[in-house]
Amino acid sequence: MFALIAQAVGDVGFGPQARDELPGQVATVLEDPAPAGEVAGWLAGQTKLVAVARGLLYGAAAEAALKVEETTSLFATGYSAADLRHGPIAVASTHLPVLAFAHPGPAMADLVELAGDLRNRGADVRLAGPVSGSAMPWPAQAPEVAAPVLAVVRAQQLALALARRLGRDPDQPAGLNKITAT
Repeated sequence: MFALIAQAVGDVGFGPQARDELPGQVATVLEDPAPAGEVAGWLAGQTKLVAVARGLLYGAAAEAALKVEETTSLFATGYSAADLRHGPIAVASTHLPVLAFAHPGPAMADLVELAGDLRNRGADVRLAGPVSGSAMPWPAQAPEVAAPVLAVVRAQQLALALARRLGRDPDQPAGLNKITAT
């Protein structure tokens, strides 16, 4: 919806052709769950996960952390690249598993640089997106403004694969209540 609103205000690359191509790009991701299964294998023995992104993908990183946490009881949190660099980056030395989301656009170089820095500090990093060395790619031709849709689909695939690998029911996560009393 935000992409549609942004496109209405000015060209953000989400014109009629990009909108028409997005369902096929989502189908491409859905037809290839293997990358998410491999990342689930990497996370299967872990107790925590940091998902990190910048710009338009930050919400997708937060959603990835939430879905993994809800379906697997693995402690997961999402950070913006800037917030992670501000101080929490110190925990990278604990061999912290990090899933970094990146897509071609202004934020990509920063995320790739951050991934390298995290590795140098001792973190175990996997990239997600159409970037070199990605463990969970999606179609690169999607405009940056549509990348969160593809990233969230990959994140949901990851949560599903990890829950199944851990013997959990992703449709009945322990403790999840869709109604919150206020």
